[in-house]
Amino acid sequence: MVVKSQTKQEGVGLKNKSNNEPHEPRLKNGTVAFDLSTLTLCGARTRAGQPCKRFGNLKNGRCRLHGGLSQGPSTEKGLKKSQQANYKHGYYSLETRAEMLELKQLIKESKRLIKLLTGK
Repeated sequence: MVVKSQTKQEGVGLKNKSNNEPHEPRLKNGTVAFDLSTLTLCGARTRAGQPCKRFGNLKNGRCRLHGGLSQGPSTEKGLKKSQQANYKHGYYSLETRAEMLELKQLIKESKRLIKLLTGK
């Protein structure tokens, strides 16, 4: 059995595509490259009063400095998850405040009963 050594010219490393098929240009990380000139400029007003000259985001047209990133959770599930992530100690949560109020009322009632029983 004769084993033929494979070299790059013989197709090692090429995916099963012929050279004459059109393909999208890709960046080194694998994302599809596109023409930046097709993006609109941000256009948000800067502190100097001039429109921003950075390229806008594909999603909303603004650059990352003027609102191109996340606007926070939009679903009920995402909002609940965000609230849980920001939970620190719970001293001022609704449940804790309700418990403290109930304890205060019990202590007040207990003091009143003790006062009635002892006659002071």
